[in-house]
Amino acid sequence: MKDIFVLASFTIDKIIIKGRKYTQWGGPAFYAVLPPVVLNLPVYLFGSYGKDFPWKIPKFPGRLIQTDVSIVFEHTYENSTRKSRIISYPKPVNIEIPRIFSVGFINPVFNEFTLNTIRKAMKRARIVGIDIQGFIRKVKNGNVVLEKDERVLEILQNADIVKMDLTEFNVVEKFLGKVCLITLAEKGAIAKKDQEFLYIPTYYVEGDPTGTGDVFLSAFLIKFSETRDIAKALAFANAFASILVEGKIFTRKEKDISEVFKKLKKDTAHIIKLVNERTELLLGKKKRFTSIKDAIRYAYVFQSNTQ
Repeated sequence: MKDIFVLASFTIDKIIIKGRKYTQWGGPAFYAVLPPVVLNLPVYLFGSYGKDFPWKIPKFPGRLIQTDVSIVFEHTYENSTRKSRIISYPKPVNIEIPRIFSVGFINPVFNEFTLNTIRKAMKRARIVGIDIQGFIRKVKNGNVVLEKDERVLEILQNADIVKMDLTEFNVVEKFLGKVCLITLAEKGAIAKKDQEFLYIPTYYVEGDPTGTGDVFLSAFLIKFSETRDIAKALAFANAFASILVEGKIFTRKEKDISEVFKKLKKDTAHIIKLVNERTELLLGKKKRFTSIKDAIRYAYVFQSNTQ
């Protein structure tokens, strides 16, 4: 059975979406463990949380370091875009991954781990996936902005899988990793390997998209490590993300994190069935291109005609 390590943090997320405001636990440390939990795969959690984090931390093997303050974001969603402000964040910490795992998921959200921690973690799994977001985020007047850091990008270039959204891609201006994943929000996702670009649309649903990038990458890594098939992994990741947005993994009305995992135990079979059905549907809509511009153009036209 494949085992997975997650290197990430818990955050406090203040969400503003369609006039609704609420505060929710969040961070890749929460969202990235959802696919392996649903699929009953061993998952080890390494990362951090603030001493002011108000919810009970779920128990997973691994190691979590308590920091002086939590990473607190305010995310505002408008017209398929997200604007973020950062309210607080801790100093970077060092944390060791003690052994080799089948899959490694690495996703700092705001430079909360040292680069030495990242370098070492990248050697602790047979397949490593990294989300670029936390490596290029900076803060200006409280607002989160994106800035390219060539020193960091050189490190990420050696990863097996690197995920970024289209805005982040436009900032870094290069493909990273052996396989580069570029997400297009509700428009779908593109995987670039060698000189080929594979596009698979989303399974379109409406809801709160917070955490979809983490679920997407986690699900992609699981399926890719199992099949080595990029198309199947991309379709599986998009399908899993749709389940989260739709509120079938959790409703975002739960009072604490433990309620989420209790619900998952009851709903696992149903969730897996939905994910598999949507995966097969999306696989039938895949398209291959020889340029990123053609893939993006097709994605926007295709989804505009199907929503």
